[in-house]
Formats: sequence, C-alpha cells, structure tokens
Amino acid sequence: MIAASGLADRVTAVDGDFHADGFGEGFDVVYVSNIIHMLPPADTAMIARKARDALLPGGRLMFKDFYLDDTRTAPAHAARFSVNMLVGTEGGRSYTLSETKAIMAGAGFGGFAEVPVGARSLVVIGTRL
Repeated sequence: MIAASGLADRVTAVDGDFHADGFGEGFDVVYVSNIIHMLPPADTAMIARKARDALLPGGRLMFKDFYLDDTRTAPAHAARFSVNMLVGTEGGRSYTLSETKAIMAGAGFGGFAEVPVGARSLVVIGTRL
C-alpha cells in the first residue's frame, strides 16, 4: 500500500515483535494502531518508551484505539469492547484518554492532541520532549 501510494521514499514500516524488538531510530512518527487494548499498562508503557527511543527530538507517537472517558462507562462501544478485552486477553482493556496520556507523559511525551478517526476511534498524539 505504501509503494502503491507513491510514498516508499517517505514511509518505512518496521516489522518485528514489539515485546522483544526495538523500533529502530531516526523516525519522525511512530504509529501504533489498535494494539494497546490488548496489553496491560506496563506493556503499553514499554511501547511508549521504545517509540521515544526510535523518534527524533520533536517526533510524534500516535496511539490509535477506542478510548473510554474517566468514568470507564462511556462511550458504550469502548466499554463493551473493554469487557471483550478483559475476557479475551491477559491484561487488555480499553484505556481512558487520561491514562493513555499519563503513560505517554511518563515515557517523555507532551503536547498532546486527539484526532477522531472514523466513527469511533481516536488517535492520541504526543510529541517527544
């Protein structure tokens, strides 16, 4: 898809096991899509730290997922999805926006923004400090 879009000279995909492998270095953006809901907070923090290490100063980490509000009961689709992750994974669940930003801040990110994607997802963006 990257090559077909004419972006092969601007976009690099890195494959591997995010539990075991680093993300490389010298990147402007690390985009993590629909992953953190499968993970406990310690693993999400590990991904954020690996992203920080892969990014140039001022680079951005982007976590796309379904997010809950601080009551953890809304929006309804994220709450239902969280129950699914609690039952189907070891430690996964939907995160709140505030806890996601706190995890990112703990890894050295700030200047947060939220961008809606589709009808139900958001991308939380943090800039490497």
